[in-house]
Amino acid sequence: GEVRHNVTSARNNRLRKLSWKEQKELNSLEPLIEELETAKTDLTAEMSECGDDYVRLQSLAAQMDKVDVDLDIALARWLELSE
Repeated sequence: GEVRHNVTSARNNRLRKLSWKEQKELNSLEPLIEELETAKTDLTAEMSECGDDYVRLQSLAAQMDKVDVDLDIALARWLELSE
């Protein structure tokens, strides 16, 4: 009865079709996320090789912070669009 209708309605809302623009955005987010994850891995490796070069380490840490923020934003949007 009513419960089944509400469950079906909720499922249909979740499975709504993405607009062309949203689908294009979703498709572009996947390579962006991969790129940001690679950048994060590369920065981590560079940071571990810095030794006593604290200026370089500080620069890399700032880059890592930006990558982390960008990755969080991209992942959140990807999750939103893929639900």
